[in-house]
Amino acid sequence: MLSVLVLALCLLISGGISEDNVEETSTTDGELEETTLTTLLSGPVFNYSETNPELQNYQDAWKFVTSNESFLMTYRNFNTNPTGENTTMCVRATMIEMNETTHYVLHNITYLNTTSNKTMGFKKTYYVISSDGYTTKNVLNGTAAFTNESE
Repeated sequence: MLSVLVLALCLLISGGISEDNVEETSTTDGELEETTLTTLLSGPVFNYSETNPELQNYQDAWKFVTSNESFLMTYRNFNTNPTGENTTMCVRATMIEMNETTHYVLHNITYLNTTSNKTMGFKKTYYVISSDGYTTKNVLNGTAAFTNESE
């Protein structure tokens, strides 16, 4: 869950994406309903100084992940190498699809693997939820795309 919180704290890089280069992907209502029913949608409790409901106007994760701009993750608390080594750079997320009713979003994530010097990619889904004491949706509850394994 921490990795998705860090994603919400990432730096937005302007440049955006156009409709020409957005991969069109859609999910059926059944897929969304199945994932919604099996995804933890209650907000977590964090003990960070920035976890303060008075700051929620500046912590709108839904606005952030649906901004229709690609962004680079400047800071993150996860590694893609199973040994814990940080072998990735240039991590970029681009929104592919969103559902305003369920607060669901699908991103294409790409990164440079510094060991192989190859750009790798995968899809990641998020449900944007509110943490305890918030009315703003400030937490990204992420899963590997189209699975029920929460991260």
